Amino acid sequence: MENKSIEQRIKEIIQIRSFNTLTPSNAEKDVYLAKIGFTSYWGLMAAIEDLLKISLHALYNDGSENCGLIKNPSAHIVSVLEIVIQLLPDREIEVLDELFKLSLQLSKDETSNSNVE
Repeated sequence: MENKSIEQRIKEIIQIRSFNTLTPSNAEKDVYLAKIGFTSYWGLMAAIEDLLKISLHALYNDGSENCGLIKNPSAHIVSVLEIVIQLLPDREIEVLDELFKLSLQLSKDETSNSNVE
């Protein structure tokens, strides 16, 4: 009887959407996604930079007084770096690369045109 009430309570909790931080991935089975908000790409890159800097700090100071409160900081760094990899704007970087190539071509064209005149 008690198991049934626990099961019923779990169903009620799920129905009121108490578990909404993680959402199932459409692309991968058994993978759940958490949303992180940024106001701009600049904010995203600043967060990535901060995560990298704190990881470097922990690695450089591993075993020193500065990291004494964190046991085995290198194990935590792996987790942080995995997050950083997920935050990198891969698709957007491709667009930036294309824009860079176009700007080089435009600059080259402008130089060619000014030499003709």
